[in-house]
Amino acid sequence: MAVISLLVVVKYRDPIRNFFQRPKDKFVTQKPVIADIPPPKLQPGKLDMSSIKILEQPPVFYTEPFKSNYPTINGVRLRTYDSSGFTVFGIGNTALPFYNPDLERGIEFLIGNQSGCPDHKISLFLKNMKMYVAVEFRDFEKEEVMGVMEYNHWKEYKGNIGDFKNDEFGLEVKDKQGKVAFSICCGYGNVVYIAGYFINHRSVMVVQNNYQKTREQFRCIQKKDSDWRKRAEYEVGIIKSIFDPDKPY
Repeated sequence: MAVISLLVVVKYRDPIRNFFQRPKDKFVTQKPVIADIPPPKLQPGKLDMSSIKILEQPPVFYTEPFKSNYPTINGVRLRTYDSSGFTVFGIGNTALPFYNPDLERGIEFLIGNQSGCPDHKISLFLKNMKMYVAVEFRDFEKEEVMGVMEYNHWKEYKGNIGDFKNDEFGLEVKDKQGKVAFSICCGYGNVVYIAGYFINHRSVMVVQNNYQKTREQFRCIQKKDSDWRKRAEYEVGIIKSIFDPDKPY
């Protein structure tokens, strides 16, 4: 597979806490960093930095499974790691660099606020070279909560998840209709990819990974539109599984 170079602009020398706490100063002092990643080409992120915050309280992390009859969450291992470096997240076709020291404290942000869907929250936590997430999953057809993942345990688990897989480098949740509700996987170098759909009472946010069928990698579909369900069903239906032979990354 061909490899391309991504130019990611990040803060240089300032402590990473200032990187997130002072978004207006983001580009005052910069240093380009090159990360080798496979196609598709990612672009430097334009996420509103005011939506990103370091968790005030340490993430709740259990040394033993929270419920023995729930699917086990093992996290996603990074292929490369630098304790003072950063990890790039490929979300749609956007690249977001987060510094590992802050990921190890826990980071929360709104995953869709650059596309008109400002209310879908996700948290990331790096521990022992593994990435964990805190996020809610909903069934597309009935919009019912399937589960709430909180890093390495289930805060809520309804038992209506269609399929759950978690190997060393990837984690994926599907609904009963076989649609990919959420996936996170570690690709080449230090790039972690996130895809899936996020539903609430106002909108459907689709983070796409099917680069052959659509150029719109972020799709915000407002429920006030009369054809929102038809549009959302198509976009959600073409999200690729990271475990299929024809995987996206």
